[in-house]
Amino acid sequence: MVSLSKKKIQEIFDVHSLGIVKTKRILVEGVSNPAYIINDKVVLRVKKDSREFKFEKEKFLFDLLKKKTDLPVPKVIDLDTSKKIIPHDYILLKKLPGELLKKSFSKLSDNQKKKLAFELGLSLAKIQSIHFKTVGHFKPDKLVKDMSWPKFVWGIYTDSLKSIKKGKFLNVVLIREIESFIENNKNLLDVKFKPSLIHSDYNGGNILIHKGKISGIFDMEWSYSGHTEYELSAINLKLMRTISPYQNDFFRGYESKIKRRKDHEKFESFYGIIYWMSIICWIYEENAKISTKKYIDEIKRQLHKAEHP
Repeated sequence: MVSLSKKKIQEIFDVHSLGIVKTKRILVEGVSNPAYIINDKVVLRVKKDSREFKFEKEKFLFDLLKKKTDLPVPKVIDLDTSKKIIPHDYILLKKLPGELLKKSFSKLSDNQKKKLAFELGLSLAKIQSIHFKTVGHFKPDKLVKDMSWPKFVWGIYTDSLKSIKKGKFLNVVLIREIESFIENNKNLLDVKFKPSLIHSDYNGGNILIHKGKISGIFDMEWSYSGHTEYELSAINLKLMRTISPYQNDFFRGYESKIKRRKDHEKFESFYGIIYWMSIICWIYEENAKISTKKYIDEIKRQLHKAEHP
């Protein structure tokens, strides 16, 4: 954790003419970015890792979502990459009202849950309805245009497989099953689609709820342009565990704007296995205090589902 004193935060506030720091509260949600809530009005996020352009990319995408949709995303107050005040990049955001979805969903009535699940699906579809000419990452305020979708996904798979074998994160039998399945289905990478904005971390820890409705969607640091089905392949663990058993309502909302492919289950298994492999690698490489069991179980579930459709 990057620890900032009240005095140091006041220096940041002085530079941006934000007044006196009266209260500060550390946010412990998330793994990658330390964050503080100041005066219950401003969110200060600090970049502690080595990835380039993280906050520049988020500012660009928040501004893009504000322009292209009616979704509630944070307003960026300022962004500083100079490292003059603290030895880290930081971003200041206007605090949005509400409580995290994963904490608030169980408090709602059945009718509110149904409506909210529909809204969650529709909101994801609104994000994905922003299209680009090509696939790739954002760096820092534009899309990198030198990548094909097969190269994008195959790179994730081969890098993850290499790390898994080196670190012995999975047993040998499961690795062989994965390799066989991916090799037999890699033709799915030839799919034709219009590249969409992918949030990539659409879950109960990155969505705020206020009075039964979405009041904030944030954390776009992992976002990229790609295939919508890749993101949906991760929904089972990323979001559905929070809003279960309202999956049908979620997809009714989603398909009110974006119709899924009739063969989407094939992509769900193929993409899902690759995605969860990458998450398992990330957990070990970052030494994150997160159990990998549910991700391994999901890989096994997808393999079984593919073999017994």
